[in-house]
Amino acid sequence: MAFQLSPGVLVTEKDLTNVVPAVSSSAGGYVGQYAWGPVNEIRTVSSENQLVREYGKPNALGGEVDFYSAANFLGYGNNLQLVRAEGPTSVNAVSSGTAVRIDNEDVYNASYAAGEAAVGPFAAKYPGVAGNSLKVSLVDHSSYSGWEYENQFDSAPATSNYVASVGGEDDELHIIVIDEDGVFTGIAGTVL
Repeated sequence: MAFQLSPGVLVTEKDLTNVVPAVSSSAGGYVGQYAWGPVNEIRTVSSENQLVREYGKPNALGGEVDFYSAANFLGYGNNLQLVRAEGPTSVNAVSSGTAVRIDNEDVYNASYAAGEAAVGPFAAKYPGVAGNSLKVSLVDHSSYSGWEYENQFDSAPATSNYVASVGGEDDELHIIVIDEDGVFTGIAGTVL
């Protein structure tokens, strides 16, 4: 209630007991399903740009509610402890062999770094459907001519300086990664 005591003096009463100040140093935690990123690993995310870079934008695969909940918190704070969750049947896409579940770098180093699984030469970095959108193609010197991605390179793979110094030849490869379904870039067939 406002009232005037004398000319030019106005007294106003404000109840501030229910106001919680927005402090950017407030920490938060969230577990959600995201398009990409490490699984079952706590990561500190400090900005929406970092959220997009590490966990991807929501897309046809889902994740809208979890992404926007995390992004909303990051609009007011900069200390979000985030964990990506995936269902028990989620696996990493592989180039050949049997798909396995490699949740994050710690699991990879502990169980797969020495080539324990028969997944072929490549496996997606993280489990989930997004990895299935990636296509990897590689070529050596002998099969370069006529390779469908030949126009992406200046010349055929050749011999590295080290291998040449020890008498070898044709050890180099060209490797290309393609967003085959457009999950990462929004445009199918984009060379990453």
